[in-house]
Amino acid sequence: MGIATNESSAGRKFSDDELSFFGRIAPHFAISLKSFCVPFALSIIVLLTGNYLQNVVETGPNSILFRLWPVNHVYVEQLAGSPYDSTEIRWFFAVVSCSNAIWVIFLCWKFVFELFRRDVAFPQPKSSNIASFIVGFFVASCVILILFIPISMAGFSTQAGGLLIVSFKQSITVNAISVVMVQMFSLYVGAAFFLEFGGLGVRYLLSRKFGFS
Repeated sequence: MGIATNESSAGRKFSDDELSFFGRIAPHFAISLKSFCVPFALSIIVLLTGNYLQNVVETGPNSILFRLWPVNHVYVEQLAGSPYDSTEIRWFFAVVSCSNAIWVIFLCWKFVFELFRRDVAFPQPKSSNIASFIVGFFVASCVILILFIPISMAGFSTQAGGLLIVSFKQSITVNAISVVMVQMFSLYVGAAFFLEFGGLGVRYLLSRKFGFS
């Protein structure tokens, strides 16, 4: 049976089986993208309610929430001689630790969501288009993690900062926004795509080797 082909905007041809594969995984991918809005929105709420949270949630160095975000241990040492007062520091740890807990829960959901997905059925002939799609997103997720892990682990800078880097030369509020809305968001998005496309890659290799889907 002949296989009809279609052309993408880049001129690459896709078989009907490949198009069918992309059609099947499209709803799952759409849910994945939309799901980022939930922890992102909740992080905004945490930032807005930080003054309340610092009084009702335990985020001290011995708390579970504190330890869930490893960079907190870096912050503790750096903030010892910082220009911020104790109230500001407590607020910072409250919003960072609570936001991270939200993202950890999200990543746990993401792991289960990917583990039990049932929409993947690869075409039996080897597909370079599908392989390229999976590898492309997987490499992109690795690049994001490689870029943002060192930035996050560096903690506070003594130089001028911004939304990408936390710095002693800007307010604690701006620094919290930088950590929660930029660094943390990027790291967990990278980790989520790593899980999704790493999982797809493993399934693809198993399907080629053993016929599993």
